[in-house]
Amino acid sequence: MESRRTDRGGHEDMGRWLMEIAQLPQVRSEKIERVRMALQNRTYVNEFVLDQTVERMSRDVAWLP
Repeated sequence: MESRRTDRGGHEDMGRWLMEIAQLPQVRSEKIERVRMALQNRTYVNEFVLDQTVERMSRDVAWLP
């Protein structure tokens, strides 16, 4: 099985990928770093985290006398 690319095909693929990358939104590295730190400190809150917390608390309350 041979998987060589021709120069022409490789350049076309590269150009297509570069156009795709250019259309991606800008990354705000400071926001990403804040989220990473919040995750590490267990202070990150979103709807999923809140739902999980409420569910776990309701299970814990069910065990109380």
